[in-house]
Amino acid sequence: MISHRSSYDNGITHIRVTLFIVMAGIYLVAGCMSPSGDSQSSVNRDVPFISAAITRTESPKVAEPAPAQYPPCLQTNVLHVTKGDPFVLSGQAPYLNISTVKIWIFGRNSVSITNMSVMNNGSFNFTVSGDGTKSFKSGINRIILQYPGTGDNFEINTRADDNQGGVFDREGHLLFRMESIRKNFIDGLEAAATLEREIMKPDIADTSTNATFIVEEPWIQINPVANHAAGDIFTVNGTTNLASGDEILMDFYPADYRPSENTRDFVPPTDYVREGICGNNTWSFDIDSGNFRQKEYIIRIGAVRQDAQASVSFFVLLPKNSENSSH
Repeated sequence: MISHRSSYDNGITHIRVTLFIVMAGIYLVAGCMSPSGDSQSSVNRDVPFISAAITRTESPKVAEPAPAQYPPCLQTNVLHVTKGDPFVLSGQAPYLNISTVKIWIFGRNSVSITNMSVMNNGSFNFTVSGDGTKSFKSGINRIILQYPGTGDNFEINTRADDNQGGVFDREGHLLFRMESIRKNFIDGLEAAATLEREIMKPDIADTSTNATFIVEEPWIQINPVANHAAGDIFTVNGTTNLASGDEILMDFYPADYRPSENTRDFVPPTDYVREGICGNNTWSFDIDSGNFRQKEYIIRIGAVRQDAQASVSFFVLLPKNSENSSH
């Protein structure tokens, strides 16, 4: 709540802050709440709960829990997003008479604004698609959720008569231009800080909360593969920062393979990434080398939706009993 309201409102604020502290303690103990912004916001405002989570576009065929022997990850309020993976931002408006939330997403040289209607209970879910995250540059991004004092009337806003993407305060003073961010004239994260400071002024009815996410380039790692005798059944596995449920494929071919050949020794199968530890998810494929010839082979693992792949080579050898029988 803002500081210039009546003593009656101040009393209500005291009750709300007390209830918020109690509920925050419950959520933190339960491990279900992650702090979402500056401590100043939580002291001066009714800060809505905010959470962000990676979601998959289709359910994986295999779902395995993380191994119990590993220590738990440190919980932070920073979401790591791999390019090409969607994520959902969900929140709760601080007052029931709010009909719209303004969602700002700032990168170092990018900014976007979305006005989104909230449900009757004040909640909302905002999805950034996989194609959307592909367009982000790697690095830190800042999300500002701006709520009006009532209805959908924001005091800090763009102006319809300004065709250069200007963001203005309540008195009509220019705070920054979005085009200046996109052209690298000003840093987008600094513009986000400017916006937050303006919203936090005591005479502004708007409120806000925030979240941070880091965009990462997708990667796949293959654990070392030893040489194998023809007929061995073995597993190829590794780690990735792709989200659990993302589809990957394995391509397997002799090192001397040439595209002009009509056949391959192996038909590429697909599988799904499994949940791992602290963002290092896992994958695996079983290989039956019963029909393989004695030569060098290459295994290539690639993401179906993202631009990520890795390869490794190994040799298939004759079984020992075959070597003995040849002498």
